[in-house]
This record gives sequence, structure tokens and C-alpha cells, in this order.
Amino acid sequence: QACQSLFNIASASMKLHQELTNHAVKDNPDQGDHYKITEAYGLRKYPKLAEQVKHCDRLLRLNALKVLCEEFRNPECVVTCEKENLFPALSAYCIEEEESIRIYASMALSRVAREKSCSLPYINSGSIVTIKPALNDPSSEVRNNIYK
Repeated sequence: QACQSLFNIASASMKLHQELTNHAVKDNPDQGDHYKITEAYGLRKYPKLAEQVKHCDRLLRLNALKVLCEEFRNPECVVTCEKENLFPALSAYCIEEEESIRIYASMALSRVAREKSCSLPYINSGSIVTIKPALNDPSSEVRNNIYK
């Protein structure tokens, strides 16, 4: 009987140890790629994207501009970006930044200009004058986007 009790205690102790290691507190998962643009939901979707476009990190800004080019097909995005004062930044990116950023910034603005319901907020922002030097850009893609 004493041996059986010791065996039961040892068996219970092993089960307890196994349960504790199976359900231990784990580290938080990796936060992922800092440069990946993830979609926010609800009212925060477009303001978050506008913040990422204005970010000082060039790679993050470039990735956000690529997403913005797609999102500008939605008039809600254009109106929100106007409220976030994004058009002056996009106009400045058309003339000041590296070529890939100039291309995507000009592409975003050309998408806004092509949509009749979306172009009014951009025109009202007064940023259209800023992009005039981009008409002489060395990149033909930037020039084509500005002409559009």
C-alpha cells in the first residue's frame, strides 16, 4: 500500500508538471514586418494610411503610397485624406523625393484627378501649384502621371 501511494503521488506530480509546461505563459508573437502595410478597420482605416504616407521612413512611405494608389478609387479615402491634410505632402513628394516615391505620389494624384467626384478636394487644397516643377521631371512616368 505504501508503494502504491508513492506511485500515485509520483504519477500525479508528473501530470502536474506536464500540465504546467503545456499551459505555460508564452512570449508575445513577433510583431511582424515594420514595413508591411496592414489595413485598419472602421473609421481608423484611412487616417492610419495617411499617417503611414507621411511617415519619415522612406520604405514605409513607399509601401503606403502603393496602397494609397489602390485606395484612391474610393471617394471616401480621398475625402478622409483631405481632412488629414495629405494632398500637400503628396504634392511635395512629386518633386522632392527619390524616383520611386515620385512615381507613386504622382500616380496617386493622377488617380484623384481622373475621378470627377474626387478631384474637387484636391483642387480646393491648393496643392496643384506645387506639382508644376514635376512637369520637367527626369522620369517619364512621373511626367505622364502629372499630365493626367
